[in-house]
Amino acid sequence: MRHGWGGVVLALLTACAPLAPPPAPPASLQSSADYRLEGRVSVRSDGQQFAGGIVWTRQGDAQEILLRTPLGQGLAELRLNPAGASLIDSEGRLHQAPDGEALLQRTLGLALPLAGLEHWLRGQPDPARPFQGVPDERGGWTRLEQDGWQIEYGRVSTAGLPGRLTARRGDELEIRLVVDAWQSP
Repeated sequence: MRHGWGGVVLALLTACAPLAPPPAPPASLQSSADYRLEGRVSVRSDGQQFAGGIVWTRQGDAQEILLRTPLGQGLAELRLNPAGASLIDSEGRLHQAPDGEALLQRTLGLALPLAGLEHWLRGQPDPARPFQGVPDERGGWTRLEQDGWQIEYGRVSTAGLPGRLTARRGDELEIRLVVDAWQSP
């Protein structure tokens, strides 16, 4: 009987012990400012829908986002840097604005949260804004809420980066992104 109680006491003590924090994600593009993402994106907004390819590249303070049709034809090329934003549309016309969000809204009719999305696609909240989140076992997030957006993560790459995310703002706007490849430029 003595061994039986000792096992019960040991089990109770270990059950009450604090859990170790989840392991940190591997050193990867999560902490790197420079990256290249290739994948597929769909956006549903006010009854309209777009689906196609995306290539998002960041080097230093400059970003380039290429949107393609499902057949690979260029739809828009958006360039962002501290001086402003420029967009070349499918007809080769150049559009400019002080920021990318306003430019996309004006030219394509899409209200995309580029400032937040840049962080969310790497599995992180925008550090400049308050957020709430549900952590995963790897030290990342399964769900974030920020700026009225609800972001959910699907599969994760071997480097600890999201392979799929869905961002929703109410019922009027939804962004789905499936990452086919992450690269360091």
